[in-house]
Amino acid sequence: MIIIRLIAKLHNSAYARTPFCTLQDSGYVFTSNRGTALEPRNVTRLFVSTLKKEGLDRIKLHEGTRHTAATLMLAQGIPVKVVSELLGHARTGMTQDVYSHVMRSQQQAAAAAMDALLSVDDGAS
Repeated sequence: MIIIRLIAKLHNSAYARTPFCTLQDSGYVFTSNRGTALEPRNVTRLFVSTLKKEGLDRIKLHEGTRHTAATLMLAQGIPVKVVSELLGHARTGMTQDVYSHVMRSQQQAAAAAMDALLSVDDGAS
């Protein structure tokens, strides 16, 4: 996932190129090479260049990270109600409509689990 790689790159950038003794302890998770807060325009530039390098269509950073976060949460089994609230959706139906592709795989997994529970092994093979 491109977003995951981008986040990892942002998180590790300061530590990969700069001796620890010169970093400021700013309390930020993602920092510049000096350990200070990242400039939004630099994050956007990195995001756009990463998309281009990966041959992906240009999308807005906020929309891409928001959609990725919601997709990952749903894929991990976080209840739709919780994800919907975090996204600020007025109704869970909106979340279900937008992310139905993720929930389809969960439905298939639930059906397979029920099938396994209800299957009777009569010993005939």
